[in-house]
Amino acid sequence: MASESAFDDREFQQIRETVAAAGADAACTALVEIFSEKKCYHELFDTRLLQTRQRLGLPIAGNSDLEDIPEPQRSEVEEGYLAACREVGKMLLDDGEIRAAWMYLRPAGETELMRAALERIEPDEANTEAIVEAALYEGLHIERGFRLVLEHYGTCNAITTYESALHGRKPEEQQLVAGMLVEWLHKELLENLSAELESDDRPPSEAEGIRNLVAGKEEMFGEYTTHIDTSHLSSVVRFARIVEDKSQLALALDLTEYGARLHKNLQQEHDPPFSDYYANHRLFFAAQIGRDVDQAVEHFRTEAEKSEVEVETTMAVEVYIVLLARIGRHREAIEAAATLIPPDIQTTGFAPPLAELARAAGDYHRHLEVCRERGDLLGFALGEMEANRQASS
Repeated sequence: MASESAFDDREFQQIRETVAAAGADAACTALVEIFSEKKCYHELFDTRLLQTRQRLGLPIAGNSDLEDIPEPQRSEVEEGYLAACREVGKMLLDDGEIRAAWMYLRPAGETELMRAALERIEPDEANTEAIVEAALYEGLHIERGFRLVLEHYGTCNAITTYESALHGRKPEEQQLVAGMLVEWLHKELLENLSAELESDDRPPSEAEGIRNLVAGKEEMFGEYTTHIDTSHLSSVVRFARIVEDKSQLALALDLTEYGARLHKNLQQEHDPPFSDYYANHRLFFAAQIGRDVDQAVEHFRTEAEKSEVEVETTMAVEVYIVLLARIGRHREAIEAAATLIPPDIQTTGFAPPLAELARAAGDYHRHLEVCRERGDLLGFALGEMEANRQASS
């Protein structure tokens, strides 16, 4: 809001004379000019609402609840409110007032306008936090917001942000950010390794992966030697489980090649099916890009079958289902979901539901059988509908 010193006596006198000589409409027009010139945007917004009420013959003092205003005036008041939101929001955006602009543009549904602005605004010390808040936490431009977190606040903050800000968001948004973290950490580790190896007879190539850089160099992996924060490494490898992009999976696989070489003192015990953390993740990622597929399937099948889902989590089973689905074995994934996860067991949500697996397989036969066995009439009906839709398309 404007401070007491924002307006001088001439402006107060101007409004008094305008009201007396030309009435409320003219006074509102004068207020709009004054507030626009002095960038008093909140007052400008209130003035636009006042103009709407004045035009519709509503009391200009006070704000009646919309429910108390009869149609068609109610709709016109709403339209005036949204128009004022757009006008003031755009003006604030032009002035770089990101938080305030979104406060007005959000009720007007101007997400694309805000997203476009976030793409073009150059971050600086004054606005970076606000850009991140709108882009990432408000979900307006996840990639832009998280990129700024990486570049301005570093890996540790980015990992914390991923676990807090991305929790519960759409799978594709989580995959996007997890992939960005994989790329970022891989680049960081590769640079650190390359710097250490610069004194070697053959300088490392930029295109050379981590696996090739460290091959045959056991001396680089001492009892207390690491080239990156190991907690960052283990976290990013865990996040990479949801990644499906083949190029990012190859980078995640490369990270496990490094992790598997770390001294045992730098590796912690983990729960199945990733007990041997980096070696098991290496299998999981490699199979998805066509390497050691049978070995990976056998390992994760064994872990899934011996998992006691009634007393443990369903993670081992879900990882097996996800692996089968990602390598195109959808019918096997359906069978695993049907036989290894009892109907009354709560899953972690990592594996896709049975109906989604059936859709990917293009075969609802087993899905319908399971729904019958479990008394799931709604699931059965949805399966029949989907099967019929696929048959007719």
